[in-house]
Amino acid sequence: MVFTIEPGIYIPEEKIGVRIEDMFYVDSNGKLIRLTESLPQTADEIERLMSHK
Repeated sequence: MVFTIEPGIYIPEEKIGVRIEDMFYVDSNGKLIRLTESLPQTADEIERLMSHK
């Protein structure tokens, strides 16, 4: 089974929103495996990635 956890914050007055999505896989033994482990999640990680455009 695969499922997502998608916390987000939305500020309508500013017309912005941010959502961080994590995808998880539960194997046949019940072990939880995070499929998005290698993706940036913190603001610093995302800003560093975007500065290389």
